[in-house]
Amino acid sequence: MLEFFASNAIAEHMNRKKNETFDNDEMYPYFNVNDKGFVTGMIVSFIISIITAIIAFQCNKNAKPGVKFIITLFAFFFSGFYLIYYFIVYVIFDTTCNGNNNFMTVFSMTSSKKSKKSKKSKSNKKSKKSKK
Repeated sequence: MLEFFASNAIAEHMNRKKNETFDNDEMYPYFNVNDKGFVTGMIVSFIISIITAIIAFQCNKNAKPGVKFIITLFAFFFSGFYLIYYFIVYVIFDTTCNGNNNFMTVFSMTSSKKSKKSKKSKSNKKSKKSKK
């Protein structure tokens, strides 16, 4: 999230220096909300930040509440850095998270409950057949 604002400010600053005139009476705004590219980038950045915060929260599920809050907050605001850290530590080095290693269970809660029920019913049918 903060990476988006920083990169936008740097781009505006470079643009302003490139188009600088000797008449400095007019100030250019850094964040122009009327710009469609800015709004689209803001929405995409916000979605990526939320997904990164969910990953951090699920990965640190068993951590102390204060630590979990700080890590989730860091992951939200510095999503790019956290995703690089997550990729190196948990994907390349194949270590396990402190909490739930599969962060997608948040989005697929209903499908996991259905699969558990179907597995139980299949095992019950097998045990009933073996008793006969």
